[in-house]
Amino acid sequence: MKIESKDILITIIGLILTALLSISINLEKIGLKQFLSNNFILIIAISVSIIIVVYMKINEINQELDNQKIEQNRLSEKLKIHEHLINIKAEIKTLQKEVFKK
Repeated sequence: MKIESKDILITIIGLILTALLSISINLEKIGLKQFLSNNFILIIAISVSIIIVVYMKINEINQELDNQKIEQNRLSEKLKIHEHLINIKAEIKTLQKEVFKK
């Protein structure tokens, strides 16, 4: 089973939301509810922006990997063509030697 970036992103979102919920419960117990209400939107905005940046970076990396796979396949095909050309040249040389010996 392959872990994809979407799975990682969902896990990160779950961890952040769990942490925010536990912080809010602890702050309410301590009596810092006003701190939470003032900064809760800021905390959520920062968390969402971090998640978006991480998701975009993961997509960039995946696109680069796809491009590298395509380039690798193209270079592999070129290598096969060159190997065939080398074999053809070797066969031509052996045929020339046989013809000119006679």
